[in-house]
Amino acid sequence: IRDRSNIFIQSYVTELTELTFYYMNLVTVSRLQRNPTVKSEIQMRNFETSIPVGFFCYPISQAADITAFHATTVPVGEDQMPMLEQTKEIVHKFNAVYGETLTDPQILLPENKACLRLPGTDGKAKMSKSLGNIVSPDDIVRDYGCDALRLYELFIGPPELDSIWDDRGIDGIYRFITRFWNLVMDNKDKGVAETKESVKLRHKMVYDITQRLETFSLNTVISGFMEYNNKMIEMAKKDGIDKETLKTAVVLLAPFAPHLGEELWRQLGETDSVFHTTWPSADADAMKDDEIEIAVQINGKTKAVVKVPAEVSKEDAIIAGKEALGDKLAGTVVKEIYVPGKIINIVVKPN
Repeated sequence: IRDRSNIFIQSYVTELTELTFYYMNLVTVSRLQRNPTVKSEIQMRNFETSIPVGFFCYPISQAADITAFHATTVPVGEDQMPMLEQTKEIVHKFNAVYGETLTDPQILLPENKACLRLPGTDGKAKMSKSLGNIVSPDDIVRDYGCDALRLYELFIGPPELDSIWDDRGIDGIYRFITRFWNLVMDNKDKGVAETKESVKLRHKMVYDITQRLETFSLNTVISGFMEYNNKMIEMAKKDGIDKETLKTAVVLLAPFAPHLGEELWRQLGETDSVFHTTWPSADADAMKDDEIEIAVQINGKTKAVVKVPAEVSKEDAIIAGKEALGDKLAGTVVKEIYVPGKIINIVVKPN
């Protein structure tokens, strides 16, 4: 699971300390004031004659983070461009002295110019501390927890598109977390045996979440968790849900909600970290449906839907389709078409 997690404990990265001290010698007032956001903040607070050290710490720490983790591409908004340009300058100076040691990060600007900066909470101006239209992460963490904040930031939309913060959205995420917590806690000790349906649901969940994650469609990853959480809740209401399916769901969710994942992993009886387990794999055979629903058409227009075995023959599918149509099928049958797993189409002409 580690290779699918993006969790860094910065104190473990020894290069950060060395790079931070080195960069402190390179960040100057003139470089600092290239950033229009920082420059306006300094002017607004009348810091031109004596700039607090905190203003220097931010670009230093950002440059150290980017280079210590060998970032090759960094997505930014227009207000962050000067910081990235400064980082690139530092990398060039460092490499000129010590050889090709640091990775030169490439700047990635969103194609949609509307999201070069995140819109503020007022919906009119871009998010900015000086305009007072920002969202305080401290307040969100206090009220909802940092896992809810992390999930909502991923769920709010694709990173390349414009997004507006909506408190109702994080309320929804918090409800999802609460429902998932209750699902695990209510069913973890019931000793329910796995069924064919629960195994199928488990492997479909692994397949869908993995596919979305590998295509970097993170907002659909989170919506996928919500969909499967609803399905597991319905399954638990009917026949109960087995512990292995609950464990699989926790492992999948852990990289996105690590605190929730670790706690539920312990509640499920595990003693090691959830991040020491392996990412689950999907079994294609286990995901197969015994029955499938197929649209039944007359002259290309859908008139009914019929359930048939997944491996049904053309002859049996046509028979089932005609039975489903009943009195709707009138006239002389000219042609019978069966597209496996998709449609049954009966072509008729009036008598």
